[in-house]
Amino acid sequence: EDYNFIIVLERYDESLVALQLLLGLRAGDILYLSSKSSGDYYLNHLNKKCVLIQKSRTLTPNISFYLSSNEWIAKNYGDYVLQEAASQSLDLTIDAIGKEIFGHALQQFISLKIKAGEECSSNAKFPCMRNGTAQIKEAEKDCFVQDEGCGRWCLDQISFLEDHKKHKTSRL
Repeated sequence: EDYNFIIVLERYDESLVALQLLLGLRAGDILYLSSKSSGDYYLNHLNKKCVLIQKSRTLTPNISFYLSSNEWIAKNYGDYVLQEAASQSLDLTIDAIGKEIFGHALQQFISLKIKAGEECSSNAKFPCMRNGTAQIKEAEKDCFVQDEGCGRWCLDQISFLEDHKKHKTSRL
């Protein structure tokens, strides 16, 4: 009936790090690989076929004009208000955590995410290969559900090694 935490999509990594700090998690606990990027494929679960995710296109002048019109803003006003409220709430949460603590945790997470992308993206078994071929059985072993949590074994290994490195450093 109510929400204790709302993730702001435009500030996804910041939202995850705030949640991490609020729940006392490790950076590796929120680590992820993107499963849907333009130019890649996703699996249509109805027909089990891979579909190309189109690259974004430049908006036509007419569409750009409409998206900045009073009509569009009025029709979507509630969405704008909700997005702004969630963003302000995230800012207040970051302030409550402490900007220095949050900034350090965000940098740590981003570094770990970059490392994960470099080491895990090519090994993760998503439901669709980069050439559009379905690999559903392989993905079932590597993902939690459908295309969520793919590459989890590699992400867990990176998280474990990072924790081990910290533990070793803290003992010195």
